[in-house]
Amino acid sequence: MNIVIANYLSESQFSIRALDAKQDLLAAQLDIGKFCVAADQALFTKVCLQDRAFNYGDGCFTTIYGESTQVFLLNEHLQRLARDCHKLSIGLCLNTLQAWLLLALKCMITKSHAAYAVKILVSRGVGGRGYELPTQLNTSVVVSISPCLVSKPLSIQRGYEYTIKQANMTLSSQTLLAGIKHNNRLEQVLAKRELQQYDCNDLVLCDNTGILIEATAANIFYQKDGVWFTPQIMHCGVGGVMRDTVIAFFQSVGVRCEINASPFSELLNADAVFLCNAIKFIIPVSAIVLNDKEHPFTLWEVSALAFDLHEWIGKHHKVEF
Repeated sequence: MNIVIANYLSESQFSIRALDAKQDLLAAQLDIGKFCVAADQALFTKVCLQDRAFNYGDGCFTTIYGESTQVFLLNEHLQRLARDCHKLSIGLCLNTLQAWLLLALKCMITKSHAAYAVKILVSRGVGGRGYELPTQLNTSVVVSISPCLVSKPLSIQRGYEYTIKQANMTLSSQTLLAGIKHNNRLEQVLAKRELQQYDCNDLVLCDNTGILIEATAANIFYQKDGVWFTPQIMHCGVGGVMRDTVIAFFQSVGVRCEINASPFSELLNADAVFLCNAIKFIIPVSAIVLNDKEHPFTLWEVSALAFDLHEWIGKHHKVEF
């Protein structure tokens, strides 16, 4: 397994490159300086142009949120990455990856870094003729660390707006890929392009039968008659880490939450709605737009949920390095 770790947090950036992540790990732990690459040196070679992630989207990724010397939901992200790699038959040594990741974070992150996103992208590597799989395992991992906004629960003020509407485009059904955060994200790119046409904050995507699935870069939950619901991810969509975390949180506090297959119209009858992802945590939705008319949702319960969830994650799912 090859590994590249790129730091985009400041202009004085440096990066780490190991051509054999497992064999080089011990040496890096003794002297990480041997593996550092200056900012003006090329991290990549022409081999990267032959990489299957670049050519076919052959791989998967996850994005982790961090603040100062803490990362959130690290184990959950790595386990999801391992599951996705297993489904795609991509070899991944999780222990080696985690060791390199924590080593790199210790080198690159200080307490002055308010918030950042750590993206781990796994590729099947180089090899194979056309779409054929390589005969030998040569997985590549690229880790990039970039600044982001601090994720904190919103104190809902009068005038708060975050509106959604149904996208015209639909998600394709493919049970073999459903749930996986694979590197083929063209549907999300097209959804973001469509979003630019509207005066709203996000779009809700359905499958080709009209069943509610997700938002452009987040999962969705809605409440009706005191019960929370979230769409099932069986034929398409991404099984987000924050989605699983919210479900686990509801279970821990005794709140009823069901995974279902419902049409988009169910949102019009919902009492409250929120979006969630691993970088922004909880995003309360104020209204859904249909035929230029807003259907409002209550916000106070989602606001309270966001505070409770943030505290719960910080207490049970935070890793110091």
